[in-house]
Amino acid sequence: MSFINRFMKLGGGSLAALLVAVQAYGAAMEGSASTTSKLSFGGDLRIRQESFLNPGADDRHRQRLRLRFGVKADMEKWGAAFKLASGTGEQVSTNQTFGNSWNQKNIYLDQAYVTARPKDWLKVHAGKQENPFWRVYSSDLVWDSDLNPEGFSEQASLDVNDRVSVFGNFLQAPVNEISGSKRDPWLFGNQIGVQAKLGGGLRWNIAVANYAVSHEDVSVLHATSSVDSTVLLGDNTRVAGGGALLAGQFHMAHVTTELGFQAGVPIRLQGDFVRNVHDRKTNGQDAGYQVGLIAGSAKTAGSWEGGLFKKFVEANATLSDLADADWGNGGTNRKGVVLWLAHACTDFLVLQAKYSMTERVDPFINTSHPYTATSTHRPNNINRLQLDAVLKF
Repeated sequence: MSFINRFMKLGGGSLAALLVAVQAYGAAMEGSASTTSKLSFGGDLRIRQESFLNPGADDRHRQRLRLRFGVKADMEKWGAAFKLASGTGEQVSTNQTFGNSWNQKNIYLDQAYVTARPKDWLKVHAGKQENPFWRVYSSDLVWDSDLNPEGFSEQASLDVNDRVSVFGNFLQAPVNEISGSKRDPWLFGNQIGVQAKLGGGLRWNIAVANYAVSHEDVSVLHATSSVDSTVLLGDNTRVAGGGALLAGQFHMAHVTTELGFQAGVPIRLQGDFVRNVHDRKTNGQDAGYQVGLIAGSAKTAGSWEGGLFKKFVEANATLSDLADADWGNGGTNRKGVVLWLAHACTDFLVLQAKYSMTERVDPFINTSHPYTATSTHRPNNINRLQLDAVLKF
């Protein structure tokens, strides 16, 4: 029975009838949904105190928030999901900075996609979706954790035996749609990997991938803006006099690996390595890596976690607009270390302190561009402190 019919049958017109109708209709919908779909809700709110401690320049301090809320529906061999998030429209950040006379903050559509499961071992996605590639913390060398690609992807996983499984993840994603042109930039990605239990509590995962960008020379990839409202161009080499067009081609080979074991607390040794094998126009600057470890896991009440990583990423090793936006002032062409300590006060509240120390690999990349020519926008050394409180719901 429709909601209107229920309302009228209960003597439509009174507030009491309206409330009873809403309750009855909700109960009916819940009962119906239990047989056709399963809904799950989730989100988080993060409050951040952030400081840029730049040697030889004025320090900067700001307060930020991040709000995310999503819904997933599971319907037998189909699924759908959407997520809303705060932000300023950047593809690699969902932060909003306090200030601007307390103006209202924007909410964006961060994810909206459909999933088909034709086989138990296969998933197919279409829309603005979660990153389909297997990643660990060190993978922000290539992929920022907030990035949600748009397009089509496939994920396959098969068990070889009770100790070993293999998987493959594939992405076909339009980067820009160019009106009046057939040369739209696309990103194509392919990843295959192995997950293995080695005995004695030892776990080893490894994956190799390649990502190719087509027609990257005809359109500006949307640059990140992680320090202020000025558009920053990461540090990919740009065409001289060509605005912000990329000077080189991008076809990246990428390896991700993790070794996990118990030593009183869970330990994860991680490493990511990337090389742009088609960077032939910009005199090298085509490789990067990140290696480190995570001890513990701040997920349940009273638990702790610490991490220490070393990162080195040259200017054209990967697409700066898609890489970690919190590394220095975002993008590539930086080297340094990052460390953090986190504590789960409850099952739903985590406090974390994170500190990174970075310097530019090549201080002369893009120095002729008006947005990157001054030390104000591209300082050589950046030390960044982030104090976070994350409430999950």
